[in-house]
Amino acid sequence: MDGNINKFKSKEEKYFSYYLEELKTAGYINEWYYEKDTFNLSESVSLPYLTFSRKKIIEKYEFILHKASITADFTIHWNKKAENIFYLNPMVPIVFKIKDIPFRISPQDVSYVEIKAEYEGNTSSSISFPYKQKWLYSKHGIYIQKIKPFSYTKKKDILFQNTFTPKTVIGKEIYYKNCKNGKIGESKLKYNVKSLKEFLQCIKL
Repeated sequence: MDGNINKFKSKEEKYFSYYLEELKTAGYINEWYYEKDTFNLSESVSLPYLTFSRKKIIEKYEFILHKASITADFTIHWNKKAENIFYLNPMVPIVFKIKDIPFRISPQDVSYVEIKAEYEGNTSSSISFPYKQKWLYSKHGIYIQKIKPFSYTKKKDILFQNTFTPKTVIGKEIYYKNCKNGKIGESKLKYNVKSLKEFLQCIKL
């Protein structure tokens, strides 16, 4: 696992790291990194102007724009074993429906991922990300993919529900005391939970 798990900024990021680590252990991922790759979108901008200094005209610069960049939450280096199962290789015919293959790659079998919660809200990141995502692809041909890994209830666009739920998440998401929602030891996950093994069996590999 890449570094100290306490550095993750959200439960979704932490749980996604469990997903990646399970795939790495199973041989589908060669390596993964957290906040490793930052891509420059534009440099800072200062514009010239003229002013007087001791009866001479001199040129100065006024700062007007900060530099812009975007950092991928996760960088995933895939093993060929994952081809057209977990990541789409556009040069190889697919057996499954394209929507059943969760990740897209940039050059060299690498995926760059932005992790979002089930409900993003109107944060500065959620507002700016779609623009920076398009900007990066237009400038460098690199795609940072938005992934929503986790939800307690059944949803359409949740990674764990569409593929598998990491063993560590299944073990953590249980009730530790009796309450109105469940009894001790029962799962908090209200969807059809599949392990990695069960997911691979479902797609009949």
